[in-house]
Amino acid sequence: MTWRQGTKATTGNPTASMTSCFLAIRVRPANRDIPRADDGSLPECWLLAEWPPHADEPTDTGCLTCPPVRRSPSSSGWPRSGGGSSTITVN
Repeated sequence: MTWRQGTKATTGNPTASMTSCFLAIRVRPANRDIPRADDGSLPECWLLAEWPPHADEPTDTGCLTCPPVRRSPSSSGWPRSGGGSSTITVN
């Protein structure tokens, strides 16, 4: 995924594109302090992990509280944020 142009162009990356590989899955984090729904279920969130091709394991992880994505045939399945100035291009 390419998310923006950087400032350090190289021979291998002449446009200074900031790119990496990511994994996004829906999870229910478990913790006694997380409020549960009326039915007792824990809230879902997106677990996002950056996993560069050369790395043996993810280099960074985090949870996003975006709503689930409804997939359509033209949808990438990527969670969209509700605003902000970042542009995400899925390759």
